[in-house]
Amino acid sequence: MMPPERHAAPVRAPTTCPRRVHVATGRLRTGGAVLCALFAAAVTGTAATRDAFFRPANGENLGVWRITDDPSARHWANYHNTRCWSFDGRYLCYTKKAHDRSQADVYLYDAHLDVARRIASGDFSASRLWYDLDGTNERIGIPLLQNAHTSWLGNGAYHLMSNGLVRGRSWDEPFPSNVHILASVTVGDVSPCGASGRFVTGDKIMADLRSGDGWNFIDPLSIICFPADVGDESTIYDADPKGSPDGTKVAFVSNYDLKRGPVSFLAADVPVSGDALPVKSTLEFPERGLLVVGHEVIGYSRKTTNAFEGLSCRQYDTSPAPLREGQAVTLFTARLLPDEDGSGGQVAFC
Repeated sequence: MMPPERHAAPVRAPTTCPRRVHVATGRLRTGGAVLCALFAAAVTGTAATRDAFFRPANGENLGVWRITDDPSARHWANYHNTRCWSFDGRYLCYTKKAHDRSQADVYLYDAHLDVARRIASGDFSASRLWYDLDGTNERIGIPLLQNAHTSWLGNGAYHLMSNGLVRGRSWDEPFPSNVHILASVTVGDVSPCGASGRFVTGDKIMADLRSGDGWNFIDPLSIICFPADVGDESTIYDADPKGSPDGTKVAFVSNYDLKRGPVSFLAADVPVSGDALPVKSTLEFPERGLLVVGHEVIGYSRKTTNAFEGLSCRQYDTSPAPLREGQAVTLFTARLLPDEDGSGGQVAFC
């Protein structure tokens, strides 16, 4: 949505994009239990010193634990349809891969003791393939008729599909079978939360299959502002939320500072002719600056209590975002890190 009054600024994009990422757990009002591999490790653990905080403006949750915060590495709470929790919700498995390394480290985090252990190192890249325990017999999990990431519902009743309405195929119907719509909310990457079969999470949504509705439990705000000519490169910033087996937590990844980074949300759809962004609050933002909405960087020259005005869109050659009510608004400069060479410049990690 690019109104005629809003002009695109031909600014050259930063050349490199380090990720400042962290794995957090959002504690939720849900229940259940799911099986996940529990790794035993004789490696001495190191205190993770998680950072616990609460941002009531960002979703309905009971708080966030930031488990990791290393801008030099990419973390995954496992990837896509791979579970990351132990069956009792105590242990969290995640991988860490630095930019200058070809292999990843695997960590096991103890949420009770706040201790992380490195338990393995190797080629643990993102994969949707299945193997036997000895690494042989490579195969796909299921044949796909829809382009989607998949996961089983907590009680095994449905094989879920992502990137759309919460839906899935019943376990006892011959394939190819009917696709059942299970809730009226949309999700990205999908995961069960608990073993009751009631709750499903995906990106920022927690779906309640009993009522068919859902709510925004937290927006990970994880995004990269690519130039307009770049396609889907979401692998390097996917939040990949995973509900815990006991149904009390969701692990996800973000490359935005959820504790200190300014955030607001559009208060209404912005028409094509609009020259202002109405938001819930501008309190955390500077008087003028650069915003991020979707993949677009938008400049503003002034603000009121509930609006950003004097817009200049498509900064850094980014694509125009659909400016719809509820869309997250963050600060571009809060997504920047100093150059490692000490030159004083900044490079984007949004």
